[in-house]
Amino acid sequence: MVRLFTELRRRSVFRAAAAYIVISWLVLQVVDVLADILRLPSWPGQLILLTLAVGFPIVLVISWLYELTPDGLRRDTSASGETVSSDPAIARKIDYVIIAILAAAVALLVASNYLLPRLVTDDEGLSSISVAVLPFVNMSSDPETEYFSDGLSEELLNVLAQVRDFRVPGRTSSFAFKNRNEDLREIGALLDVKHILEGSVRQQGDKIRITAQLNDVDTGFHRWSKTYDRELNDIFEVQDDIATEVAKALKDILLDEDREVIAKKATENADAYQSFLQGEHFLELRTPEGTEKALAAFVRATELDSEYAAAWAGLALAYGYLPSYGLMGEDESNQLGRAALDRALDIDPDHYWVQYAKGVWAETREEKIRAYERAIELNPNDPTAYISLGWVHDTFVDGADRRLELMRKAYELDPLSRRTVEQYSIQVSNVGKWEESLQLLYDHRAFDPEWLGTYETVARMLEHQGRMGESALEVSAIQQKFPDLAWASAWLAKHHMVWGDYDRAREYLDLAKETQGFDVWIEMYEASLAARQGNLKDAYAIVLDYMESNEKPLYHMLLAELSLLAGDSKLAANHADEFFASRPDNDFLDFHLTAAIAYRDVGRVEEAVTRARWVIERADLAESKGLVHWWWPESRGSANALLGNSEAALKDLKAAIDLGYMDMSLPFSYNAFPHVDLLYVDLLDNPDFQALKAVIDQRIDAARESYEAKSTSRDSVAL
Repeated sequence: MVRLFTELRRRSVFRAAAAYIVISWLVLQVVDVLADILRLPSWPGQLILLTLAVGFPIVLVISWLYELTPDGLRRDTSASGETVSSDPAIARKIDYVIIAILAAAVALLVASNYLLPRLVTDDEGLSSISVAVLPFVNMSSDPETEYFSDGLSEELLNVLAQVRDFRVPGRTSSFAFKNRNEDLREIGALLDVKHILEGSVRQQGDKIRITAQLNDVDTGFHRWSKTYDRELNDIFEVQDDIATEVAKALKDILLDEDREVIAKKATENADAYQSFLQGEHFLELRTPEGTEKALAAFVRATELDSEYAAAWAGLALAYGYLPSYGLMGEDESNQLGRAALDRALDIDPDHYWVQYAKGVWAETREEKIRAYERAIELNPNDPTAYISLGWVHDTFVDGADRRLELMRKAYELDPLSRRTVEQYSIQVSNVGKWEESLQLLYDHRAFDPEWLGTYETVARMLEHQGRMGESALEVSAIQQKFPDLAWASAWLAKHHMVWGDYDRAREYLDLAKETQGFDVWIEMYEASLAARQGNLKDAYAIVLDYMESNEKPLYHMLLAELSLLAGDSKLAANHADEFFASRPDNDFLDFHLTAAIAYRDVGRVEEAVTRARWVIERADLAESKGLVHWWWPESRGSANALLGNSEAALKDLKAAIDLGYMDMSLPFSYNAFPHVDLLYVDLLDNPDFQALKAVIDQRIDAARESYEAKSTSRDSVAL
């Protein structure tokens, strides 16, 4: 044995083996890096590995038979009696080559793990492990079983979303392609993913056939595919196998924690699982009927498996939705919903859906934040938790950037979801990036042209920017596309009120009433129109009747404004007192300004000053937190005018005009009646104030003329 070892060493077999292994490893590293950059399928790497493995014994044989000498490669014939001297210099050169190759390999390894991933991510914007799960096609003869194919897809999505380093778009975006024959490359671009999992489900009695395939977006090749013919009771095994195979195909190494995530089952009961899938399906509809069906399905799931934590969490969420549809009282909903949540927490507090439900039912801001953050920790690909966490964060405490960051993350995870697009675009506009915000909505409209929310949000954002003519055109488009929406007609009435076209406003309000009858929005616009036309008693009566029948204390502030316009400051102060007694922490700036005017006029000067200063502090805080909108300088300017700070008031009013202010009467902002004369009473004859007011008047006229030139909505109103 010693003699063999000595001979192997003399013939440099060990050096040859070491050099071959190092060179092979270096080649494989290069192939791996290039495969990521060029997005090659896995087979080239596998072929190179096989070739290198076959070449290894060949190299060993050659190194035994031949030796590298100063005269070149010569046959080693020492066994036959002729000795071939091994040159130490050549041996050292081989050692140096091996060391150099090792150094190059280490450098490549560092670059591929720390430098190239960042370059690839920054340049391409794609996660190295990104996969979208499209809804599996229901091939069953019974369309009622569609919940099963959808539910299986959603469960696979949820499992893969919890695998470390995976980025998986949310359900809404993935399911947006249901029944749409889109090219995989286009889907990949819209969802920003490199891989797509799709398949089909056929269910017949207790038999199921599931076909799944993982596709590479760029090449169109299958990375993996398989067909399963099983019993329904084997659904968990099939689901685990699909998730495992997908993870193995996309990850170089499948860690134990990944296998644990995939293997973890919420229930072993197939019937309970089917009921849970039904509950998920119906809850996602967000309709009264769907919520009732979801409730029944979740109840059935918990009856079949009393330890099914996710089903109890779904039950808690369903109970929480019922009061908004008038299907259950608040007290009963709270009792049943919290009981279901407590049961879910007892069973599995580490299930992400349980933590999300806990956040929904939490009573304090701190509790909600902890629950939603824990839900995100358990499932970092859940966009709903990011949205909920974003709204819990107080902009005046945490700043606008924190909420924007969370909404952006939700959007990145679910870019085709109506809810995430709307919420993200709103936050983008709140920091003054209005064009970017509008573009988000326009892009989504191109993909989802039937969604009313795009038109409505665009109209509001244009209105917030002072682009009233464009806003009115958007509302007109809503009215024509969705003719049964009374509030669209009422909204057009509001625009015409601001333009001073009261006859047209009357026509649109009448059309709204014909479409819907009584509605609080329509009634408040009726009051606003009456006030603008000088019929203050009629306006007061409309608001008072609605407040008394609906017990809404906030309408005291509308009555206070009307009382001020009528010259009855004492009555206005009484209404303000009534409101703030019931809502002492209310933060509507207009309410504090209205109260300040009333208190000033009745001699309660100290209270008026306190209200005005609070408005100034609030506006300053909003701007310091990154919020950008005309109502902050406009409100601060009004407060400064009340305090007699004329120079500051004019400066703020100009800043508001620069941001688009033009006497907007936004729906249910409580500045619905014109009281600028009451706010700037000491500046009415000031030339600078008159010049600023002239700018507003010119903008209003230009907006009206632009609308009338482009609008075709006049034909839709019966004159």
